[in-house]
Amino acid sequence: MESEYKEHLSREDKNSLLCGGFLIGSIILSICLLATGLSYIFIVHENGNDMRETYDMIFTYLATATDDEYEKISESVRRDLVYSEYRQ
Repeated sequence: MESEYKEHLSREDKNSLLCGGFLIGSIILSICLLATGLSYIFIVHENGNDMRETYDMIFTYLATATDDEYEKISESVRRDLVYSEYRQ
């Protein structure tokens, strides 16, 4: 009885399912790559802003310091940068 209800897909149906699956897979892959690329661009932009803020802070300290203060500040900045490298 089961054989009466069993139908086979035609060659055209199989080809259309295969092409549709490939098309959907390609679209999903494209969306994933686009999302990854955009997030990478956003992260690079944020890191650049963070570095700019850090440099601005250092330049401000150095511009306002006397010679004695300059030595203390430069030592402090070096120490902070070394500690931040080890924390990461």
